[in-house]
Parts: sequence; C-alpha cells; structure tokens
Amino acid sequence: MTQFRNSKRYKSVGRLGLVLVCIFLFFSIPQAFTQIKLKNTLQPDGQTYTVSIVSAKAFLGINSLISSSQISLVVPHGEGLDYFLFSGPVSNVSNMKWTFAGRIDSPQEDPDKDYLFFNFINNNSPVIKFDILTNSDVALFSIKRTSKCTGKVYVFDNNQDPFVTPNSKNVNAGNNISILGAGGEAYAGNTESQVTVKIESTKKEICAGEEMVFTAVASTSGSFEYQWFVDGKSQGIPNAARTFRYISKEIDNDARKKISVKIISKTSDICDSYSTRTHTDLIINGKPNANMIYSGSNCVVLPTDLKVNVISGSDITWIQDGNELLNQKNSLFTVTQGGTYEVKISRNGCTSSSPALKIIGVDTAQNLTVFAGNDTTIVAGEQILLNGKSNGVATFEWSPELLVKDPFSAQTRTSPEETTEYTLTATSDDGCPVTDKIKITVLHGLYIPSAFSPNSDGINDKWEIKNLEIYPENSIEVYNRWGRLVYATQNTLSSWDGFSGNAPIENGSYSYLIKTKNKVYRGVLEVLK
Repeated sequence: MTQFRNSKRYKSVGRLGLVLVCIFLFFSIPQAFTQIKLKNTLQPDGQTYTVSIVSAKAFLGINSLISSSQISLVVPHGEGLDYFLFSGPVSNVSNMKWTFAGRIDSPQEDPDKDYLFFNFINNNSPVIKFDILTNSDVALFSIKRTSKCTGKVYVFDNNQDPFVTPNSKNVNAGNNISILGAGGEAYAGNTESQVTVKIESTKKEICAGEEMVFTAVASTSGSFEYQWFVDGKSQGIPNAARTFRYISKEIDNDARKKISVKIISKTSDICDSYSTRTHTDLIINGKPNANMIYSGSNCVVLPTDLKVNVISGSDITWIQDGNELLNQKNSLFTVTQGGTYEVKISRNGCTSSSPALKIIGVDTAQNLTVFAGNDTTIVAGEQILLNGKSNGVATFEWSPELLVKDPFSAQTRTSPEETTEYTLTATSDDGCPVTDKIKITVLHGLYIPSAFSPNSDGINDKWEIKNLEIYPENSIEVYNRWGRLVYATQNTLSSWDGFSGNAPIENGSYSYLIKTKNKVYRGVLEVLK
C-alpha cells in the first residue's frame, strides 16, 4: 500500500507558478463559487472508468485553464484475487498528464474501502487549456481495472465520506479543481450522490442493564442488508433487519460502546453493488451499588445503624415502610423504630434500590432462644425423636419438612435414610425468628447371612458379616442348640470359618448375638456342609 504525505493539497512548481500568478493579476477575476461536479462512468467494456467534469457554466479559452486538481476514487477493498488493481491514469486531452499519487487501503473509518488519489498540475508551457461547455461531460482521465469486479467504483464525496480530512491516516483525502475562470476552487460535489447511512436512536445514554434500539437509515431507497457491530465485533451475519437491540451487560461501571452498522446493497450486477458504514457512540452509565451494610439480625435492640457505600455525585434516599425520608440523605442511617427499610441511590440518571430489610425492635429480655438438640447417630431404618426447645412462646418449623412427621411441632419424629442436618426455626409473637441446627448421622446396618457351608468347596465357606467395619467396637457370640458357646470374638472385621477351637462344628442351627455401640442383633445361623 502506498501512502502519500501532502501538507497542502496542491503545489505549483517553477515557472508555472509565476505564469499563473501573472494571469490571475492580469484578468483580476474575483473569487466566485461555481458548480463544477465530478462524474465517474463505467464504460461498456466493463473495465474502464472515465472521470469527467460537468459544469453549470461555460469556461472558454484562458478561463477554462485548470491550474491544479486532485481527484479521489473509492473502490471496494479486497484481499488476494479480490484486491483492486488497475492501469493508468490516461487522459484523452493532449499533453494532459495525471499522476497516481497513492492509495490508502482499508482505513479504520471504512475498512471496506480503498482510496485512490490522482493529481494534475498544469506545468506545461504553453499551459494546457480546453473549453468547458455548459452541462457537457468533459473527460479528464480514465483508469482500467485489471482485477475482477467486486463492487461499485465512485468519486469521493468531500462532505459525506467517512474518510474525510482529518482522518486516521493523516492524508488529504478529497477532491479539488482550481479553474482560472472561477477564481480558484470550483469543485461543488458529484453528479451522483454517495449513498450514506446514519444511525437513529431515541437517546445517547442508557443505564447499565437497559436496552437500546438502533435503527439504520440509508440516504436513498433500495434493497439492503444490514450488519451491526459493537466495538468492532460483528453481531451476526448480514440480514434484512434495519434495527438492532443492544442490552447493556455492565452492572456498576460506566462504559462507552461504539455501535456501527454496515449496509450492503442487493443488486443483480456486482459492479453496481456497494456498501457503506457509520457509527455512533453509546454512553452507558453504571447503576450505583445500593446494597445496605448491616451485620445484625432482623430483631435487634434499637437503635441500630444501616450503612451504604456510595461514590461521589450520588444522591441517597432512605425509605421507611414505603415512604421516602426526605431529610435523610447521608450514607449512615440510624433506625430508631421498627419497620421495613430500603435505600435508593441515583447517579447520572440511573437509580438502584436495595432489597427491603425488616427491622423489629425488641427489649433485651425478649430475645428468643431455640435449641434443636444435640447431634446424634442412628442406624438406617431407625426412628428418632427431634426434641426442640425454646425459652418463650413461639411457633416452630422444621426443615427439610418432608423428612419429619410434623414439621410445625417442636417435638416430632424422623427416620432419615442418609445423614441429614435439620434446622429448627422458632418465631416469636412479634415476628422475630431464631434458628438452630441438629445433625443426624445415619449408619448403614449390618448385613448378616442366615447360613453358610464350611465344606471347602469355595462357595460360602465362611460366615462374612458386611458393614462390620462401620462398627469397630463390636462383639460376636455363636451358641449351639444346647446353649454352649462355640465361637466368640471382639472388635474384629474378620469372618468365621466354622471352627470351634481346632475342630469344625457340626451341621445344624446355631444362634448368634452381635453387639455394636449403636445396636444389638440376634438371630439364627444355619450351618450346611
């Protein structure tokens, strides 16, 4: 990409400058605004573009002299095979030499475009002049496209193009035509208006979390697709939606978003298609943090303090039982009577409200206490009594309520299958709740086989009691039918192989007694060989 630097649009050189100055002084032509418009025409060969001027007034003889000119063309930006290439410029006017001054590819103002710049300085001797007739096309130069056609080529618009000077590349983008008979600058636009787009919205600022609707409005009628961007990031593929809904995700912080839209014309001929874009800034004002700071309980001996953290420029309004306290504007508020309290904070037109907090004033002697009971352990399948207690008159509620027989009674029964933590809430007559918890640890019971066959065939040769490892403090006793002890062990996790001392026991029925810290098991054991 070739970039050019030019602190002035045009430079006179050598003898030409003196000649032109003398001509202007000799004729003493006053400066006047004259409409000279530029026109770009794609020739029937589909490759050659001819730039012409069309004048609302005739300039003949010496008055038609163009001392200098810059003409800028806008072409579609592309990469690889889509990159716009051309030959020229070439003029049909004898000895009129136009120079390709450089190009700017895909500037940030419009990354879909490349800008080509062409200069002419009338430094021939004698100077070049040709008649400019009223409302007639006067061709200045042509270029020939040597790459494929990817879109419309048009003349830069000094007023509408997003790359107007000053710009991000610090170049003098635009058109200029200096004609002697016009007293200098004569350029007044183009015969074909450049299509532009603007973004309309109801306001420029919103609060964090709010929605804004933007609408793209093209400067001409036609069939378009629209592509929206937020801070340069595409919001989906192009579609026919002229409107775009943006919902701010910011919470507390101020932000600024760049909302852009690109419109793409829908034409049957690719060489007539074009796109243009524009942007607008959306200011997002963060919503202030209105969370109250309070470490006490809802029931408290008054007075007590509520606080809120605020930043400079915020307005504070405290609310009691739905009524704004107009004389309370400080970040610290002292509660002297029971009620429901909120705080509302406003900044930059954005308001946040805290959750409501109910404060109940109580006397020290009225403080309610509750006791759900001591943590305990049971064996799965057992039922236990929950025995809640309170020091005052209150209503009760156990949770989880589905696991207890009567969730609204201080004393109730439960039989959990898994270890569970229960919460007992006691509420006083004035609405002050207090809570306590109890944990019921549930142990799985023993699985005791009712028979085994110690015949060394590898199947059920031993009496194995499952889950015994849960109860390390245990004792096991086995008696024969006459009540004689044939096997005994304590604190063991091993199995019994059917031997009593060094001798195997006989077939038959035996009774067992298994004791654990939590439960005693009795039953009959069959020995089969």
